[in-house]
Amino acid sequence: MRLSRLYCNRPDRLGPIRFNSGFNVVLGEIRLPEDPDRDTHCLGKTTLARLIDFCLLKQRHKDFFLFKHQARFEGLVFYLELETLFDGYLTIRRSLAEHSRIAFIHHTEPLRDFSHLPVSNWDHQDIPFERARQMLDGALDPRAIKPWDYRMPVSYALRTQNDFNDVFQLDKFARSKYGDWKPYVAHLLGFDGGLVHEGFELTKQIETLPTASKPSARTCSV
Repeated sequence: MRLSRLYCNRPDRLGPIRFNSGFNVVLGEIRLPEDPDRDTHCLGKTTLARLIDFCLLKQRHKDFFLFKHQARFEGLVFYLELETLFDGYLTIRRSLAEHSRIAFIHHTEPLRDFSHLPVSNWDHQDIPFERARQMLDGALDPRAIKPWDYRMPVSYALRTQNDFNDVFQLDKFARSKYGDWKPYVAHLLGFDGGLVHEGFELTKQIETLPTASKPSARTCSV
């Protein structure tokens, strides 16, 4: 999978963003002659990553910027064009108003604009959220990371500034159990992720032993 283009139905609010086939850099600059020492924080670099995550079917969360400030983004529909492994393209349509109903369209040429195409003309429309995730996973075909689906590498790749404090442990994973992400990292490094998962399961069992009820003195062991 490769990002190809991100755009919305209101180009005056968000102009189309084209991604290069190679390395991409999101650079934020402030050019204020009257304030040359002003830093380049809070310019929208992280927000762009979060918007890509939204288009890649991130689950709804009340603190996510689109939903936290929903009135500011009312009426916006976002489109993310992806290049797939099969020399084709897939565009995902996700609106803020109906964020749990997704549409997909396949096409052979890049940089298409489907913002004016009626949803009824899309290949797949009004797809429930969980079903849409399954369909996108199948279209992207991330067989190299099975049994994980495409959301695991997406979550691991889209990092905020705090996620660079540790190479392997992202800030958002610090609040989850190690067993949820360390097997995946081990798999990426060429190790058996299943064995790592089993190791965590054994550790959990050992940790419960001190609190388990012990047999009474009259119990016989054979």
